[in-house]
Amino acid sequence: MKPQRRSLSSQALVAVITILYCSLLVGSRSVDMRKLKLQKRANDYKVVWERQKKIGPPLSPTSDQATLPKNMGPLNFYQKECEVGMFDNGPGDDFGWSGQPLSGGHFQEGTCLKVNDLKPGLGNKISAYVVTGYCECEFFDDSDCQTGLFSAFNRADSSLKSNGPHDNMIESIRCKKRDHIDDFVSGSIHFEGGEVRGAYNRGSKVSVREWNFEVRKEQLYTDCVPVPDVFPIRYYKINGVTCDFFERAGCTNLQFTAGHAGKVDKKYSTEAPKYLRSFKCYPPYGVMWDPRDDR
Repeated sequence: MKPQRRSLSSQALVAVITILYCSLLVGSRSVDMRKLKLQKRANDYKVVWERQKKIGPPLSPTSDQATLPKNMGPLNFYQKECEVGMFDNGPGDDFGWSGQPLSGGHFQEGTCLKVNDLKPGLGNKISAYVVTGYCECEFFDDSDCQTGLFSAFNRADSSLKSNGPHDNMIESIRCKKRDHIDDFVSGSIHFEGGEVRGAYNRGSKVSVREWNFEVRKEQLYTDCVPVPDVFPIRYYKINGVTCDFFERAGCTNLQFTAGHAGKVDKKYSTEAPKYLRSFKCYPPYGVMWDPRDDR
């Protein structure tokens, strides 16, 4: 019986040695494979680096594969359509991008737009911007809309260098449709006008009449408001609202659009008044250049 035990112990020892040897072989092969992968990765990096030195870095893919909005050149930045401008040295600079990022279905709402896709080389060189219309745009410090800098709604800055820490930092933007109607409380319109007595000379006099109107939230987009007692408009002042003004009743024959979130006023000469019969108002859009003075 004792020799049989020795035989079994010898067999067990051989089995253990065999297992250890196989493990060493597998481990050695794993190390070799890891070395090959690391070497291949290093070679790939070297190839990429050499290519970049010759032709520059590869272009990033288009912004979320979206059909990019076109550079439309100079815009008036005063309409309901979302309009965005980004410039190196201000709105008059040729090196920049201006367009309507939400128009025509080309750019889906909320899509991340890389600045260098819109205008190659403009990323990290933006020193001025403008956002107008019914949209709110957020600007980012990376190309994937992850590191937010600030948001803008009907706002402009002609010198980011002077007005904050965001000069030459913008790399991407994301815009969403917004009219901020929930923030609207009321707006006001003031008209002055009247008929001229006598000839248009120093002796002529104007019979001045005034008319004031408060624009309420429920009237926006829908109500066509008649101007009572037609008379020549010689001065208007609009606070906190944007309105279309019409020559005829029923909001037909548009004459002009005026107003933003602040105050806008204009005076017409005695010889050339405006004859208005109706108007329709909307949530304010356009850059607020002057604050309201009716509160």
